[in-house]
Amino acid sequence: MRQAARALLPSLLLAALACAAPPPPEVASGSGVSTAPIRDRFARARVAMVAAVNADRARHGLSPVVLDSLATAVAQAHALEMAAEGWLSHYNAAGLAPYERYAAAGGTGHVLENVFRSQRRSRAEGSTDDPWERFDIRTAQGWLMASEGHRKAILDPHRARIGVGIASDPVRGAVYVVQELVTDAADIDPPRRVVPGQEVFVTGSLRTSGARPLMLVLSREPVTRPWVTAGEGPPRGSYADGGEEAVIIPPWAIRWNPDDRSFSLGLQMARRATAARLYGILYVASDATVRDALSRLRADTGAGWPAAAFVVEVL
Repeated sequence: MRQAARALLPSLLLAALACAAPPPPEVASGSGVSTAPIRDRFARARVAMVAAVNADRARHGLSPVVLDSLATAVAQAHALEMAAEGWLSHYNAAGLAPYERYAAAGGTGHVLENVFRSQRRSRAEGSTDDPWERFDIRTAQGWLMASEGHRKAILDPHRARIGVGIASDPVRGAVYVVQELVTDAADIDPPRRVVPGQEVFVTGSLRTSGARPLMLVLSREPVTRPWVTAGEGPPRGSYADGGEEAVIIPPWAIRWNPDDRSFSLGLQMARRATAARLYGILYVASDATVRDALSRLRADTGAGWPAAAFVVEVL
């Protein structure tokens, strides 16, 4: 997604109010997730998957990722649902995309998702043999690395955490694997639910040195996706990272404090806004890149990278 900063769409927002935003709250550096690791029969395989991912990242000079319990819980729920229903998709049955599922669980990192299914084409009729007993988790990693889009997510230099979900479907002879690759560069406190006409604030701080906020991109997501309304199953294939009607908050509308690396911005929701789901991505870039954008009054997401994300419901 490469977009130049432009005027805010009045259907969603009236104005960016960075100058009116209160100072962000103090956030403890290095705070982590509070969920407990999943202890099931796939626990060792998750560790093996992380090792395989990190071996591939190391071969390309990238820093390792660590197993994240919140992302793993999200990945596991998706793997179990796919195994129960027999489909392969980035969307769940309710129509939620990976970033919506992760945000609903309380995550604020930016997530990239890989999904994989191994299914035996020939097996005895009525067989209930567990395909997991013959499966090597490295098979999934090898297949994902051989696919350009999945490989790009695994080798994204800005990913710091990973969630791994695994589920077995003995009825169909299938094994499902889900990877949630997540950034860990910012602590952010976004609004979760707003009403038309409400003034809201987004505050936080960056953990990554040498970078600062470049822009916030808000896009409209469908409240209910058409295929859910039609009673159809989730679609296969890749997913778009964000919806339509992009609203861009440029760097000159974001208050930045270099001393504690905190940021804040305010948003005024349109009084006539209709019910919607908004997906926000915070892009960051080097200090030099942002200073250049400020001097030219023009910013481009392609000059930075997504550090955090959130979903806000307009009621």
